[in-house]
Amino acid sequence: MIEGDIETERDAERIRAKGVPVIQLTTGGACHLDAAMTHKGFHRLEKEAGGQTIDLLFIENVGNLVCPSTFDLGEHERVVLVSVPEGPDKPAKYPKAFISSQTFVVSKTDLLPHFDFPVAEAIGDALHLNPHLRTMELSATTGEGMETWLNYLRELVVKMKQEKNQVQ
Repeated sequence: MIEGDIETERDAERIRAKGVPVIQLTTGGACHLDAAMTHKGFHRLEKEAGGQTIDLLFIENVGNLVCPSTFDLGEHERVVLVSVPEGPDKPAKYPKAFISSQTFVVSKTDLLPHFDFPVAEAIGDALHLNPHLRTMELSATTGEGMETWLNYLRELVVKMKQEKNQVQ
C-alpha cells in the first residue's frame, strides 16, 4: 500500500502492524499525491519485505475529495469512498471525484441509524454524474457488503494479470 498524508507516519504504522507492506508518502502541505511521488513510492515499496510480489496496490491519496481527483497517479481503477458520517452530499459538492472514478463505496453503513444519509439519493447523485460508476455499500464492523468488496478486488487482480500477460 502507498499511504498519502500531509504529515506523519501514523496511518502507515497502523497498516504495517497488520503485516501489510506499506510506504508512507507525506506531502508537507500539498493536498494530493502526484504520479512522480507515487512512482518513487512504488519503487521504495518494492524494497520492503513482501513488496516484490505485489498483485494489488492500494494508493490512498491525501484525504479530501477536491485536489486528488484532478491528478492521475497511474492507477488502473479509482475508488471514491464516502463514509456515512461525512454526509450524502459529496457527489454534488465534489463532482470531479465521482466523474473520474470507476467505483463509489459508501462505507460505515452500520452507522446509518444514527445519521441522516439517504444512501439511494447519494448513489443516484453519483450515477447522474457517472452512469458507469460501480456502487457498493459496506461496513467493516458488521461485515455487510464485504464479500462484494472482496470479489471486486479479486476480479481486479485477475483483470490486471490478464492485461499483463497480453502485454508480454
